Amino acid sequence: MVFNYFDSRLGMGIGIVCIILYSNQGYEFVKNVGFKISWKLLEWTAIINEFNKKTLRPKFHELTDNYFRKDIKVIRDGEEVLSFKNVDEASLVLNHSNEINYDLILQTKFHKTDSKKNFTLLTEKLVDNYKDNIIASDVGFIIFQLKFTNDEGTHKYDINLKEPKNYLIKDNILKSNFFKYYIKNIYDVDLPDNFSIDYMTNDMTTSSLNNPFFIKFNEVGFTSFPLKKEKKEEELLEDCGNRNNLINDIINQEKLKEHKD
Repeated sequence: MVFNYFDSRLGMGIGIVCIILYSNQGYEFVKNVGFKISWKLLEWTAIINEFNKKTLRPKFHELTDNYFRKDIKVIRDGEEVLSFKNVDEASLVLNHSNEINYDLILQTKFHKTDSKKNFTLLTEKLVDNYKDNIIASDVGFIIFQLKFTNDEGTHKYDINLKEPKNYLIKDNILKSNFFKYYIKNIYDVDLPDNFSIDYMTNDMTTSSLNNPFFIKFNEVGFTSFPLKKEKKEEELLEDCGNRNNLINDIINQEKLKEHKD
């Protein structure tokens, strides 16, 4: 009777240990299998995206003769307000109307297969023969990052100036109107006026610029300058008042001098 009791307790204990060991092994097995499956899914996702970007999408645009691509985009306050297939279409609208307000025009020369060669001019006026005058800049960036701080904290966004559109073109100027468009178009975020740019070039030169500023690409290298912030209306009125007072003082002094003479 006693042996039966111990045998039953022993059997129960062994059974519990086996269940625990099996459960641990089962958990590890499931975890390992899940990890391998997740890794494979990520791998296949990357392959599919790469195939779509470099093969499927270019072939589609080639077969449709870029029918669904818009070479020219008109931007206002970071938003695309108009788009055109070519310069002729854009010219009919932009050059014959004074009611269209915009602050930036993107004119892109699309490459059939290589998105890094989708050369894009940034202009404030329409350029008729822009495809014949595109000169690529030799500038290269290891890091190009935009950041700003608001009530939710500090936000950082990587800026890719080479894909899917290549903005590294001679005479292109990057300033707030471009970054408002880029952040809205790529990240769907409204960019505040207070932001900064951090970058590192291929020759390990680093810098940080606070808005307002501009970066201009040259055929060799680039130039960047901070800009003075625009004065507030009250400051402009004060400057105007001071200037008028100065002019009046000069006039009164001349009158007094003439009277003495």
